[in-house]
Amino acid sequence: MAGTAEHEAQIQAFGNYLEEKKKSPGTVQGVLLDLGQFADFMAKREKAFGELTEDDANDFGSELRDGGKSEKLIHRKFKAIKSFYKFLENQGQSGDMDETISESKAYIFSLPRPLTIDEMKRFIIACGDIKRRAIFTTMYETGLRPDELARLQQDDINWDDLFLVVKNKAGERDRLVFFSRKLKDLLKKYIRASKSKLPNVFVDEKGPIRQAKLQVLFVETAKDAKIEGHIALQSLRRSLAAHMIEQGIDIGHVAQILGLKNTNSLDVLVPAGGVRSNEYQKFISALDL
Repeated sequence: MAGTAEHEAQIQAFGNYLEEKKKSPGTVQGVLLDLGQFADFMAKREKAFGELTEDDANDFGSELRDGGKSEKLIHRKFKAIKSFYKFLENQGQSGDMDETISESKAYIFSLPRPLTIDEMKRFIIACGDIKRRAIFTTMYETGLRPDELARLQQDDINWDDLFLVVKNKAGERDRLVFFSRKLKDLLKKYIRASKSKLPNVFVDEKGPIRQAKLQVLFVETAKDAKIEGHIALQSLRRSLAAHMIEQGIDIGHVAQILGLKNTNSLDVLVPAGGVRSNEYQKFISALDL
C-alpha cells in the first residue's frame, strides 16, 4: 500500500468493509493494489482523497496509459476508485465524486466498447433461453442501466402506449423510454413463463435480479457469440447510443433517452466519417436490420 498514513487508513477501512461483504480474498487484494497506486498518485500531489478534481482523474488515466496499461485495466482501476469513493461518501469522509470521475475523459475513454450491429445480432441469437433474450434485448433497445433494469416493475410499463417509466433517485426526474411492439411481445411471453409473484419484471431465485448475475450472463452469452475485446454489461447501453448516433439521431436526444446530464460520454461515439442524414429522427434497432 502507498500514499500518506491517512490514505492508507482509509484504504484499509475499505478493505475491511469488502471483507465484511464476503468479497473473495483475491478481489480484495486486487482492489487494494489498485487503490494503493491511486493513493501514491494523490500523495505526490499532496492531496487528500476528498480533494479529487476532474483534472486529477484525467492525469491519473494519462499516467496509466503512458505506462502502457490497457483500457480494460484502466477501467478496472477506475471502477475500484468509484466504489472506494462511494464508501468514503457514506463514511462522511468525501463528497460525491461519482460525477467527477464519470465525466473525466480518462474514464470515458476507458469504457467498454459498444458492439457492432453484426455483433449485437449474434449476441441476441446466442441467448439460450427466453429470460436471457428478454433481459438483453430490453437493455439494448431501452438503454437501461443494470440497476434500472433490476428496479423495473410491471406497473412501470404502459403496454398500450409502449413506454416504460424509469424511476430515478429522490430529487431526480423520472424518464420515459418508448419501446417496440416486438419487445412488448417478448416481455409478455417472458413474464408469462416466469410465473413470478414479485412486482419486478426481471427476477432470479432470490428476488430482483442482481447486477453480478447480469454480468455473469453477459460474459457467458458473449463467449457463446464469439465476441471478444474490451466489452462488459455496459456495452449494451453504449451499443444503443452508438447505433442511434450512427443513424443520425440527434446526440442530445440520445443523452435524454439514456438519462445522461450531458453528451460528454457520447461524443467519443461519433464516427470519424460523420453520420447519415435522418430527417425524421427515426431509429431502427440492430435487431431489425
